[in-house]
Amino acid sequence: MAGFLDNYEDVAARIKRFWETHSSGRIENNIIEFNAEKGFILVQTLIFKEYEDEKPSAIDYAYGNVAKYNVQMARFFVEDTVTSSIGRCVGLLLGTD
Repeated sequence: MAGFLDNYEDVAARIKRFWETHSSGRIENNIIEFNAEKGFILVQTLIFKEYEDEKPSAIDYAYGNVAKYNVQMARFFVEDTVTSSIGRCVGLLLGTD
């Protein structure tokens, strides 16, 4: 019986795969909205296959809400949301394994 995580590829592996495929590319992150009082952030990631490209090859987003994180991870919700956005965008560009 196969588990739902059997083919899971973490973000670090996705980023590595991106750089192996597009060594002269670039990854940009933008904070679209952040509200520390309400505890949320919306992050946009743009991926360019070549550094000089004017238009991105992929765009994706991630939304983070500190209330949804466990106590140990809550202080890292911004970093985790940025990482999620990158992982989603690379997955969109290269496909997921």
